[in-house]
Amino acid sequence: MLFFILIIGVFVHDGIQAFGNTTQSGSDIIYLDKPLNNRNRNGYAYSTPQFFLRTQTPVSFYFTTAMVGFVKVPGLSLALHHSRARLYEIRFQGSLYTTALAKRSYIRIMIDDAILISNKLYPNTEERKRLDPSFENNLLNSDMQGGIYLYSSSSNIVFPCVKFETAYIPAGTHSIDVVIRTEDTIIVHGSELFVKVFDIDESSQSSLPLVQTVSG
Repeated sequence: MLFFILIIGVFVHDGIQAFGNTTQSGSDIIYLDKPLNNRNRNGYAYSTPQFFLRTQTPVSFYFTTAMVGFVKVPGLSLALHHSRARLYEIRFQGSLYTTALAKRSYIRIMIDDAILISNKLYPNTEERKRLDPSFENNLLNSDMQGGIYLYSSSSNIVFPCVKFETAYIPAGTHSIDVVIRTEDTIIVHGSELFVKVFDIDESSQSSLPLVQTVSG
């Protein structure tokens, strides 16, 4: 009976490790490293996936400035530290409300204050449009690549949005943010950031390259 209670206690403790960080602020660094006491069928040690949730605060974010750089959505930030490369699954979900006619808005994921586009990190400046030939020196092409691109032919439209990213991030301290850019006015409402982090084994590390930083 005592042995059974101890097993339950260990299980609950592990669950708190995985989910207990959901209420911390985005500026608090969460340290992921822990002993690798599990092994897969190939003999590699690994830890269980860890899950993190951030909710938008305040519930509505009004953004009315046209600019070439992206702005962080309040509350949708996360800072993590790990001594080995980790695989991240990142998901944004929420509602975007536009009152502007024939104007564009974009939602993207930012890592370490750089814009994640196709597994590469680009500067949060106009320079990013010149750093890949496929962008053709056009911010429209760079910012819509793999992202959420909103355009409405009428005003007062609400869009339900989901954005997924997968990134293999090297060892170190890293920040994850949901960011937005608009040509006029956009309201982000009731959104969430969900991050799942995997400590994958050595046999899987070549399936996705580490994110690359692109600079001019």
